[in-house]
Amino acid sequence: MTLVIGFGNPLRGDDAVGPSVARAAEIERSDVSVLTPHQLLPELAPDIAAADVVVFIDAATDLPAGAVRCQMVAPSSSPRLDHMLSPAALVGLGLAAFDRAPQAWLVEIGAESFELGHALTPRVASAVPRAAELVRTLIPQLSRPRPT
Repeated sequence: MTLVIGFGNPLRGDDAVGPSVARAAEIERSDVSVLTPHQLLPELAPDIAAADVVVFIDAATDLPAGAVRCQMVAPSSSPRLDHMLSPAALVGLGLAAFDRAPQAWLVEIGAESFELGHALTPRVASAVPRAAELVRTLIPQLSRPRPT
């Protein structure tokens, strides 16, 4: 099973790019689940540990607006429970609690503005299709079905 998690606040400008990319990827397969939470919380650890592949999607402040970056996520060796977790901490929490860590990727899109109530800026909006295509390439052709 593959899990796609596009996270970010849809009311904070470019912070909405994670959920926007997850929706734009238009993944409609029974072996792929798509989640669009506002932030990464410990409650996601069981779903992450149950997955074979997880693709996280988020806005990045250290990239030029509209730039897209992809990197593997290694489980954090010392995940700490906090108000909000990083992808590495969440994968590490799944490993610590369930003795299982999926292959994980983080797709980031450079953000320009996090203004309250604004839509995606033009440069970030123009990167959504490119990032969505990248997400689709990270999904295995056939994921294993989730155990019932």
